[in-house]
Amino acid sequence: MQSQASAADLSAWASVPWSPVTDPDPDPDAASITTGTTTGTTADTPIGWHKAGVPYIPSGKALSLQTLDVWIPSSGNNHNAPDASSLPHLPGTWIIYIHGGAWRDPAISASSFTPAATNLLLRAITTSTTSKKIAGLVSLNYRLSPHPHHPSPPNDDPARQARHPDHITDILTALAYLHRLGIITKKENWILAGHSCGATLAFQAVMSPARWGLSPDALTAAAAAAAVVGFNGLYDLAGFIASPPRGYEHLCEAYREFVSGAFGEEEEGWRAVCPATAGAGGAVGWVGEWVGDGDDDDHRKRGQVVLVQSREDTLVPYQQLEVMRAVLEGEERVAMRVMEAGGDHDVIWREGGGRMAEILWEVVEGL
Repeated sequence: MQSQASAADLSAWASVPWSPVTDPDPDPDAASITTGTTTGTTADTPIGWHKAGVPYIPSGKALSLQTLDVWIPSSGNNHNAPDASSLPHLPGTWIIYIHGGAWRDPAISASSFTPAATNLLLRAITTSTTSKKIAGLVSLNYRLSPHPHHPSPPNDDPARQARHPDHITDILTALAYLHRLGIITKKENWILAGHSCGATLAFQAVMSPARWGLSPDALTAAAAAAAVVGFNGLYDLAGFIASPPRGYEHLCEAYREFVSGAFGEEEEGWRAVCPATAGAGGAVGWVGEWVGDGDDDDHRKRGQVVLVQSREDTLVPYQQLEVMRAVLEGEERVAMRVMEAGGDHDVIWREGGGRMAEILWEVVEGL
């Protein structure tokens, strides 16, 4: 797709230079990288390039958390950084990631995807040419709700005073920016993934913007996502707070606090924002808003949903996956898959990102 970006969009993109990404565990016997083979990497050879903190609201209007990080694989033995103004052009699939943190934790940001991104870049440059390609990776920041107990209080930071629909508005704004740049298109060249509340946001992003009081004709790039992947996701907040499963009762008040901080005090509002309770099926369900009825050439006949959850998660019970699975099991327009995460809640992204990268790679291969 040709770029539809404005001069301000391109200026925002060019404001951040590309920096090299190297293999954290290089092969001491490798002399170089040869794209499309299984040749190893050296300590000083870039496996990819990274832009950190690109503002997705141009003209200097972006707040500190209205930014995104981008990674692209390196090209053969070219060690020279791309020009800051150059847009990615490699064919393949883009992975767009949304971090978690209960809509309020400033310690978890777009950079939390770095271990998984590095792992995916390494896979991208050392895997056989018969595999489907990863064109690039993006991790999104978004405005956060106040966190009254965090060591770094929000005070007057406008980026940490968000209430619904501010979080999802930022996600859709970032996706629209990537669409204008021609990075993600309506030809299903990308997947959307999220961890914890980021999984909630990923599913919200494929629903109609009208649900969030936004124009149905605006910010609609997400409708073309080929798949949505939820890692240890939150899908039924009202259900958890009303009846937490055994072993998670002690978390009920903490859930109530962060949910109220993000969405207000009304249970009806909590149900309206969660994919398991917002109404998925039928003519007016969000699945139809995402994939259409199969008669529209601009929509997929089936969307892909991958639900990834750990049975060892001490913060989000496996029941959240089970509720979401029950909602989608009878939905013919969705191809659903369940996968095991392993470890506690944040292990999947925090400890090397290997399992997260493995799952995302497998999803791309299966498109």
